[in-house]
Amino acid sequence: MVEECQRFLKKRNEEKYSLKEYCLSKTKKQWKEFFTRHGFNKSEFSVIFEGFIFSKNSQDITDNPFIKFDDLFVIVPSLLVNSDIPRALASNFLNRELELSFRGTGFEERTKVGLKMRNIKTGSLYKRDNETEYQCDVVFKIGSDVFFVECKSHVQPYTTRQHANHLYKLYEETSQINRIADYFVEHLDYVKDQLKINDNEQILNTHRLIITTSMVGAPLYINGVYIVDESSFNTFISRSKPSMKLLNKDKFSEINSNKYEIYNGEITTEKILEFLRNPPQVEIMGEFISEQTIELGNIILTRLFQVQSTMHIGQEINKFTADLAERHYVNSTELNELYNNEN
Repeated sequence: MVEECQRFLKKRNEEKYSLKEYCLSKTKKQWKEFFTRHGFNKSEFSVIFEGFIFSKNSQDITDNPFIKFDDLFVIVPSLLVNSDIPRALASNFLNRELELSFRGTGFEERTKVGLKMRNIKTGSLYKRDNETEYQCDVVFKIGSDVFFVECKSHVQPYTTRQHANHLYKLYEETSQINRIADYFVEHLDYVKDQLKINDNEQILNTHRLIITTSMVGAPLYINGVYIVDESSFNTFISRSKPSMKLLNKDKFSEINSNKYEIYNGEITTEKILEFLRNPPQVEIMGEFISEQTIELGNIILTRLFQVQSTMHIGQEINKFTADLAERHYVNSTELNELYNNEN
C-alpha cells in the first residue's frame, strides 16, 4: 500500500483538482485485484479490506485509510506514505478491542528465562484454597526478598483517551496482584517449597510488581505495586546498559552508558528497587522530549515532541547532544573523539 502511494504521488498531476488526481481511488473490485496481484487470496482481502474502512467508530484515517465515496474507496496517499504503519496497526487493534499475541504463558516464560539466566530463583505459584484460586504468574527471590509478579499484555496506547484507559486498567490490576500476594505472604512456607528455598533461608521482605508489554513513560507505584514495561525490565535483568548509537557510512558504534551503577555487578534487591523507582530509560527519554506552546488567537495549543534520539546517522555531535551524553552516557570529549574517528 505504501509503495502504491509512492508511485501515485510521483506521477500525480498537481495542476488538476479532481478526487482521482489527488487521491488513490479504486472500486472494491479494483482493490481486490490489487491485493490479489500482491499475493493475498480472496478471504484475506475481505478481512483486510473490511477491517480498514473508515467509519464513525474509527479513530482516524491513519488507522482506517479506506474512505468510501459512492462506489469508490479512496486513500489519501500523502498521509499514508508518511504514516507509522506498525503504530497504526497496533492502534487499530486497540480500537477494535483485539489483543496481540504476546500474552499468556509465552510472556511469563520469557520473564522467567531472563531471570534464570542470571541465576535468580524463579517459578510460578498456584494454590486452590476453599474453592478460591490463587495464581501468581512469576515469583522470584533475590537475597532475602521475594517479588510477586503479574505479567500483563497491553496494546500500546497512543491517544489521550487510550492512555487514560490504560492507566485505569493498570490501577485495577494492582488489586489482582495484591489479592494474590497477600495470600502467599500468609503462606510463605508454600512459596519456599515451590521455589525450593532451603529451610535456613529467610524471606524478610516481599514486593509486588506488574510487568506490562506496553511502554511506561513514568515511574509508577500504585497501591504498593511497582509497574514497569517489559522492555525496560529485560534490559535491567540482562544488564544491557542504555546506549547511544553512531552510524556513519559503513561504520557503526554503540556507546554504552557508564553513569548507572545499577547495571554493574550482580543484581541485588537494592539495585532492582532503585531501577523500579526511577528507570534510567524513562529519565533519559524525558530529556529527549520538549514542550512547545503555540497561541492561535484565543486558542492555546501545547504539544510534546522529540528533540533528540539515541541513534545518530551521519550527524555531527552538537552541544545539545554532547550535554546529554555527558549526563547519561560518557564524557563528551570521548564521544567527539569516537565520532571523529568514525568520520
